Amino acid sequence: MASKYVMAVYDMTLNGNDLTTKQRSCISSVSIAHGSKGADTMTENVTDPDFVYINDDIFISDVPITADVYFLNNNTKDSFSGFISAIDIVFPEDGNPTLVLNCIDETYRMTRGKKKRSWTNTTSAAVVQAIAAEYGYQCVTEAGYAFETQETIAQDNTTDADFVDKLAQDEIEDFMFKLVGNTLYYVKHAVIGEPSTHLYYRSNDYSVKSFSPQINKETKRVESKADVITPATKEKDSASVASGGEAGSTSTSGGQVTPDSQRNMKYNNKTGKWSEV
Repeated sequence: MASKYVMAVYDMTLNGNDLTTKQRSCISSVSIAHGSKGADTMTENVTDPDFVYINDDIFISDVPITADVYFLNNNTKDSFSGFISAIDIVFPEDGNPTLVLNCIDETYRMTRGKKKRSWTNTTSAAVVQAIAAEYGYQCVTEAGYAFETQETIAQDNTTDADFVDKLAQDEIEDFMFKLVGNTLYYVKHAVIGEPSTHLYYRSNDYSVKSFSPQINKETKRVESKADVITPATKEKDSASVASGGEAGSTSTSGGQVTPDSQRNMKYNNKTGKWSEV
């Protein structure tokens, strides 16, 4: 019978250096979380009675951290590379301080500072490519997707990460942005796909000790358009909106869209079809 316990070993670097024996002995747990979109995260719990971490220079800005975890049960590996974004410290009565190192992947660089700027006569894909280039990232956008040219795309006092995420939310299709290594992906979110690996809970190699999924019922976004024609000049202003979206990252040349012109769609998992609700 396979073991109910997951056996693992790990390598970790902090601020570019391998952990010392004392630093390793302080770690009580390490948790790595990978999402299909957004940043990957790592949480490291530390008990530090000798102030090994507290007296270190981890409190300076932009401290890099990496981890490679090797699971011996199924000969697999999980990795994380990023920065410490926040540190929670508790100094209890028993004199054994505890720290929680909250880390996020390279997306951290895109969260440093808010910006206010705009682009004209361009597409959201072109804007994302320009932002990616500022960080030295490669950029992959959805091939074959008709990105609409917009008069103005404005970033209004937000971080680059939040801004690109907002652009993805404003697309008609279900888009995502995800930084993988040195490549920023701005593509449709693949809700259903072939699994890259198989993990087992309470069976086989017990590769999953616990998990807590969240099931989202998706609402398909349907684009609505409206034209406003000025009788005197015969000029036409157009506006479009996706149901469920909200204003903020883009501007149009004018026009209004009423709630009656929007439709909410619901997906039926059993029939595999969309229906209006």
